[in-house]
Parts: sequence; structure tokens; C-alpha cells
Amino acid sequence: MVNSSGRWRAALTATAVFALLLPAGVAQAAPESAKINKAVLSDARTSSFLVRLRDQADLTTALQARSKPEKGKEVYQAKVEFAASSQGRLQRMLTEQKVEFTPFWAVNAVKVVGDADLARHIAKLPEVESIEPNATVDDPRTFPAMAHPKVNGVEWNLDRIGAPRVWNEFGTRGEGIVVGNIGRGVKFDHPALATQYRGRKSDGSVDHNYSWYDAARSCPSAAPCDTFTGNDTRYVSVMVGEAGADTIGVAPGAKWIAASGCRFTPCDYASVLAAGQWMLAPTDLGGRNPRPDLAPDVVTTNLLFSPAALGAGFRALQKQLLDAWVAAGIFPVFGTNLTVGYGLCGTIYGLNQDDNGYSVGMFDINNAISPYSGRGPGTNGEVKPNIAAPGVMIRTAAVDGGYSTVFGADYGAAHVAGTVALLWSAAPSLRRDIPATRALLDRTAIDVDDTSCGGTAEKNNVWGEGRLDAYATVRDAPREAVGGLTGKITSQDGTPLAKAVVTVSGAQPRTVVTDAGGNYELVRLAVGNHRVRVKKLGYRTATAVATVPATSTVSHDVRLRPLPVRTVSGTVTIDGAPQKGAQVAVAGTPESVGTDAAGRYRISLPRGDHELAVTSLPESCAGGRTVSIEVDADIAKDIAKDIAKDIAKDIAKDIAKDIALPRRTDSFGYACVVGTESYVAGTEPKPLGRQLVQLPFAFPFYGESHREVTVSKDGYLSLDRTVRSQLNYPLPSYFSQVGAIYPFWEETTSPAFPTPWLYTATLGTAPNRTFVLEWRDVAPVRDPASRLSYSVLLGEDGSVGFRYRGISNDLTAGSSATIGIEGKRDTTAAFPFSYDRPVLTDGMSLTFASQRHGLVGGTVVDAASGQPLANATVKIGDEVTTTAADGTFIEQMPSDDYSITVSKGDYDTVTREVDVEVGKRTTVDLALTAGR
Repeated sequence: MVNSSGRWRAALTATAVFALLLPAGVAQAAPESAKINKAVLSDARTSSFLVRLRDQADLTTALQARSKPEKGKEVYQAKVEFAASSQGRLQRMLTEQKVEFTPFWAVNAVKVVGDADLARHIAKLPEVESIEPNATVDDPRTFPAMAHPKVNGVEWNLDRIGAPRVWNEFGTRGEGIVVGNIGRGVKFDHPALATQYRGRKSDGSVDHNYSWYDAARSCPSAAPCDTFTGNDTRYVSVMVGEAGADTIGVAPGAKWIAASGCRFTPCDYASVLAAGQWMLAPTDLGGRNPRPDLAPDVVTTNLLFSPAALGAGFRALQKQLLDAWVAAGIFPVFGTNLTVGYGLCGTIYGLNQDDNGYSVGMFDINNAISPYSGRGPGTNGEVKPNIAAPGVMIRTAAVDGGYSTVFGADYGAAHVAGTVALLWSAAPSLRRDIPATRALLDRTAIDVDDTSCGGTAEKNNVWGEGRLDAYATVRDAPREAVGGLTGKITSQDGTPLAKAVVTVSGAQPRTVVTDAGGNYELVRLAVGNHRVRVKKLGYRTATAVATVPATSTVSHDVRLRPLPVRTVSGTVTIDGAPQKGAQVAVAGTPESVGTDAAGRYRISLPRGDHELAVTSLPESCAGGRTVSIEVDADIAKDIAKDIAKDIAKDIAKDIAKDIALPRRTDSFGYACVVGTESYVAGTEPKPLGRQLVQLPFAFPFYGESHREVTVSKDGYLSLDRTVRSQLNYPLPSYFSQVGAIYPFWEETTSPAFPTPWLYTATLGTAPNRTFVLEWRDVAPVRDPASRLSYSVLLGEDGSVGFRYRGISNDLTAGSSATIGIEGKRDTTAAFPFSYDRPVLTDGMSLTFASQRHGLVGGTVVDAASGQPLANATVKIGDEVTTTAADGTFIEQMPSDDYSITVSKGDYDTVTREVDVEVGKRTTVDLALTAGR
């Protein structure tokens, strides 16, 4: 790091500097603001930002290297030399102006401490590609969980993937392999981790050089520590943990190293990059004397790259780091936990999106996918996650030196990292061969049929290739002579065909999908003849025999003949409104298209019967739907033969197939509607602080009635007085005992202090009243200069409405907020609308109502006096409630016919029959006669 010794303008004016630095004859253009992320331009205060340089080092030599040390050395040399050359002019300028900066070589970027004015001048350099804010990276949440008994003497998760069978039958526990973790730090002296720490010597002493890097300066001494959530101690223990006979790790014979990229919450992006760079060439404790030969074999992190950081510039930096790891022979594996909650499609982001990142979902002891497991599709519609592994109710090491059972923090990825350690230890020829390792993990996974987010029974966006099977992976590792097969799939005219499915048959069938250039590669195939089949929607299937030689790769190109096709087009809607960004996939194929802003799609299909599987954006109120469509075979043949020109002319038109999606509902029956209903403000200010607010009516919510709500400044109201964290969680949050409503759950402040931030109002007349709670002119803590207002409308009919105004940037649009509703914890009923995604717009409204329930309510009185009877027992079907002080009752019931029975003390019991209809209120007033 180059330290600042004064304001950058004090050394030399920017104009003069650029006049000196630019080559002779180069005109001084106006500031290139288009290169600068608007978040940098809008920050008037001194802060840091990342300058991304054009072009990248050529890693071809590293990719061709055979040994891991050679690969690491080639990557390090290529990256360092290229960064020194391309960053030279920028670094000289910053040094002369006494600007604090930190150069990176793993990614061609420089962290600069300065303001928007400095960024504008840096952007004038032609070698500068973009300038991005030094964004934040989140760490995942971990929740306590119920412990499960051991299975066959080991933890259930280890037994489920077959790790003990690997230990016993193949005699390996990961010996000789090193796993690297990027996070907040690890308790290195925990009994389950102390022996496995690479920094521990055979005599019991420790040397932290090259095994620990504190990029964020988070620990009080030079030793590794975990002073925060304990997530990384738990995480590393799932990979390698063992203390005596107590084994909790997949590969307890492997070693671990770690780098801390976090000091505060959220984490600093540049610190995380520094930790990722260190993994390529670990250094001593002073950050000097890099050793690429000491890089880990596997690297993983449970840090989540914020959705706000997913612009093109951040994605480019992320890809540079991933590509460098892979070129160096390091296997990168990441979990998908807590991207958004509760089963939403399209919730893969960050490191998981990239081709080079091996992403992992998570399942529980019942082999059910976790609601917190991220779902695809990934970048360009590819299937993500890649695989799924145990991640719920996992026994781990705890930061206090003991053990605890938890779920969260991407423990599924830790299982895969441990499995790679077992595999590379058992089959040394696979070590550093990342494509072959990925193929083996994929091929040996246990298929799970779940196409709810697209894909096929064998490979889908919920489970990827299926459940991890560590035993099968090691068992099927090739130990004989192997070769490879590569090639290009094109049409008859030579046009490359993406998403063609190439299958090689044999004892261990292999399948790959071609990339955008029509290329495919199959590595580590058994030597000999293989039958190759190529399928592509709209083309004839081609088969051939290819001979794979030993220790080399043979090329096998295929040209496919097109079939007659029809274009199917239409509009995807919900409630008549077009659905932008919905994915229309052809079931059983990798083909899919997205809808445009008007909800339109177009896709070409050959003759025959097809199914179109449609999924929506996570923040949509629409659910998924699969529809059938038939392309007429006889007419298609006539066109192909050009027999009937008039028919061919008519048939050349698109086949119209509009698709109306159902509303998405949660397990209780709540659905939502997005609109632009008018903003509704409160009129009565409330005192400062957390509020317990009495409601003017009984509010029905998730089958229970409520007379009060607890309102937090941090954008939520609870129906059970439960206080939630200032930091938002995905839904279901596992805080709720009864229920909660989240219009904008994010840590906020009231810039207008001591002016009240909460206002209430009651609108309408019974039984159609609405109670309004408005958060007025609050600001996200991350950006106190921003302002937004939002209100919650609680309907006497059980509806919940949200209104928003003042949305002006990603933060106020929800990029770090949770929006939705949830019911009882024991039923996990919840409707997550969004989590950490900027989905709100100014003037937007969002309304929730049950699609399965109606209301039954009324008043119970004394027949003689007409006075209301409090605490009378009201039984509606199997539900039992009591009347309030004013004799009223209200219940939210599924649509059906019910008997209502009312009783109280010495009064006669009265029974009535009622018919409950969805969305309607049935009023039943009852009079009880005393003197039974």
C-alpha cells in the first residue's frame, strides 16, 4: 500500500498531471464519466473506489502446464508482470499526487482513496476500463438447529454422502490436500481444527507464515482468530474437523489455511479481493515473499457478494479472480445459502453465477431441499447450482471451543470442498484437473427430479446434477489410461451451435453442453471407441464413433442438419399484465428464452409435442407454469417438401401461444399483486422509539387475530412483540412466533431527529376499515443522505398493502432490504417478495391477500340485555377462539362449509351453519340465553 501524506490536489493540479502523463499528440478529452459507476460520482465525501484496467494477462501457458507448482508459478508471473506494465502510468500518477492506493495483480485493478473529482481525472487514462465503488460483501447468517442422532456411528451428513466408506475402503481421509477458506477468520486452536492447521508443526509449535493472512486486520495478534459470528470456524470444521474419535469433517486428513477479508459488517470488497489474491500466492505475515507453490488445492468462501455489486465491472473483477484460481489448478467451490429465502427461482448470484465457480445447494436429513438454498438459472440461463449437499442441522465446531448444531453459512459447499480433497488424495492423477473433477462430481451425483425452476429431471435449477455422493465420486475416479475428446458443433452452413447436448456412451456415460461458440470438451475418457450422440433442438440428432487415444485429446467436429421448424411466440402475463424477465424453457432441453419488457417471447420448435416451462423473476407475484404445444407434423412435412406453397405461406406465420401465469402463493395461501396504487400517508405522529401500537380492530393474519403490533424503525412490524435484528434476513426469518410484516426490513435512521418517523391513521368504517402505519423520511444507515417513505395498510379483511415513495437509488429500492410477510415459525408459512434486490420503484404498491381463505366474524351478545359477551368460546370447524371485550370475534378460515358453536358458562350453546368464500366476509351475530 502507498500511504497518503496529504490531499491529492495539493501535490499537483490534475490538468498538469495529465498533460505530463499523456503521450505527445494525444488530445485531452473531457472527463469520461461513462466509465465511472454512478455510485462513485454521487459520493461527495472522501472514500475509496476500484479502478479496473483494460485487458488481462494471458494464462495460456499456465493452463497447459502439467504440475500444480508449474501452474501456480505461471499464473503468478503472468499476472504480476502484466499488472506492473498496464498499471504503471496510473501508479506513477497516484504516487506523484500522494494519493493512497493499493494495487492488485490477481485482478488488474487498483484501490484508490479519493473522491468523485479524482475519479473523473483517472477516467481520462485510456487504459482505464471502469471505476467502481469499493462495495460491500455480506456474510451469511447461521441459525441454531436441532441435533440429529449419529448414523452408523458418524454424523448423519457424513454418512449421507458416503465419506466413511471412502475412509475405510480407499484408505484416504484427504491426506496431502490443502483447503483454503476466505472469510472472517478461524479459531485455529479449536480441538477439531488444531492438528489440521497447516501452520502447526510436527513438534506442536505453530508458524502462521504462509498459512494465515489477515487482509482486513481483524485479529488482535498475528494468530488466526474468529472474533465475529463463528461462521468460518464452523465452516472449516465441516471440511476437515476431527478431535480424537469425534469426526465432524468430510476430509479430516487434509490441511487448512485461511485468509480474513472482513473486519466489519458488511465486509470491504477490496479486502476480500486481497484475501483471494493471497490464495494464489500465500505470503509471510508481513505480506512479502509470495509462494505460489504453497497455494491451496481447493478454495472456498461463504461470503456473499451483494446484489448491488453485480454490475458489469464487479462481474469482470470476479471473473478475473475465478479464472486465475482455475488456471493455477485451484478448485473453487461456493454455496448458495441465503441469497433469497424460501424457494424462489433465479436467486443465484455473486460467485455462483460464473462458469468457473462450482456452486452448491443444500438439503436436510430428509433429502428435502432447504428453503434457504439458492436456485437458478445462472448466467445466460445455465443450470445452477451445480450440485447439492447436506446443509441443514449440521454439527460443527463452535467458536467457544465446543460444538453446536446449526444450519446456514453454505455448509453444502464445505461438503463438496471436503469431497474434492478426498478425491484428489485418492486419485492423484486428477489433482489440478478441474474439468475432470467437475465432470466426475456431476456424473456421480444422485439425480433429483425437480423442474420447478427449469431444467430436466437429471439436471435442474434446484438440485443441479443432484445430491453429492462422495463415495461414488472416489470409486469412479479413473485409474487407467485416459484421453480426451473435443470439438465444435455447427449447422450445415458452419454456424456454431450453442447449447447442443453431446453425450458419450460407455461404462461411464458423459454429457456436456456446447458453449456460445459451439465448442465442447470431454476430459479423462477411457481409451478406446466411444459412441458420440449430438442433440440440438431444431436439428437432426447425429451419432458417430470416436476413438480416444491414450494421454492425448482427439478432435471430433459434428455438423447437424436442420429440421423444419415453426416459430412459437406469445405473451406471458399474470392477471393480464405482461411479465418482463420470465424464462420460457423447452422441457428436456437446455433451450430457453426470456421475455422482453412487454412480456413477449419467441422460440423455434421442430414438429412434434413440446412442453414449455415458464418461471418468473423472484420479485414477481407470478408463479410457474408448464404448458403443452403441438407443432403439426403433416403440415411441417408439406413445407419441407415444398408441396403446397399456399399452405407453406400460411404456416410460415408464428404459432401463437400466450401463457397466463398463476399467482405465486405461500403454504398458507397468501398471494401478491404489484401495482401503482396511490400513496397513503399516516396523520397521527407517534413518539420516538420502538412502538407498541393498538389496532382499532381485530386484524386476521395467517389464521390468527391480532389487536396490537410492535413497530420497529428498521422497517418491520411484528405481531408477537418479538424484536428482530437490525440486519435483515431472508424469509422465513425464524424469529417469528406468530407473524411479522416487512415493508422494508433494513437498518434505517431518522435524519429529521427529533421529528417523529412513525405516523398512523384509521380509514373507512367497520367492517371495511384500514389501519395505516407510515415510516416517513427514513434513510438506510448505509446512505444517510437518502430519504424514503413507505406505509403499511392493514385491512380489516386481512389484506396487507405496501406503498412506497422517494425511491431514488438502489439502496432505497431495496438492495439491502427484506420485503414480504411471514406467519408462524412452526409452519414456516412465509411470502418472501425480495431479499437484497433493488426491486422497488417510486409510486409502487404491493398488496398481499389469501387466495384460499375468507373471514367469519360477528358479535356475541346476551339475548335478554343485548350486552356483548366477552370470553365466549367460539368453535368454527376445528378452530377455537374467544370473543373480545366488546363481544366480537373474527377468524380467517379456508373456503368451505362450517358449523359454528358458541358457548359461555351458564348460557345455552348455539350452533349455526356458515359458508365461507374466498375473499369474502361472512357475518354471524349470535345471542345466547342465560339460565341453561
